[in-house]
Amino acid sequence: PPLRDKFCPDRGITKGELAAFLRRALDLPDATSDTYSDDDDSIFEGDIESLVAAGVRVPCNSGGDRFCPDEVVTRKLMARFLTRAFGYEASPVDAFVDDNGSPYEEQINAIAAVKVTRGCNPPTNDRFCSDRNVSREEMASFMVRAVERIDP
Repeated sequence: PPLRDKFCPDRGITKGELAAFLRRALDLPDATSDTYSDDDDSIFEGDIESLVAAGVRVPCNSGGDRFCPDEVVTRKLMARFLTRAFGYEASPVDAFVDDNGSPYEEQINAIAAVKVTRGCNPPTNDRFCSDRNVSREEMASFMVRAVERIDP
């Protein structure tokens, strides 16, 4: 801002920005609720509330009243967002060796099953790298793959 003429591909994507990506990809309508206590000053509040209205809640605290819109998204959190937003089913296939026992494992396997991700260590791609931050360019690639799988 104020020009908004740069994409900043190498910068980590925030939860607020991811909410905007998802809202646009899913063409979600405006929502006027005020679910989270920490997004009132965020330019992404409308995007966040649109996700909530669509049933996609990803709070950042156990009380469920905070979203943390400026928090950078990790790969495991991205998997949770995409699984909830696109409704991916759990997969019985254990796609990666480095997520066993993780509370995100089902979502990670779900996005692998629909080929939204192949892994983080080419060419083997047997690791997911759950705690690594997602860059804006990586998120754009994930979104393209996710949108391609939407049934017309």
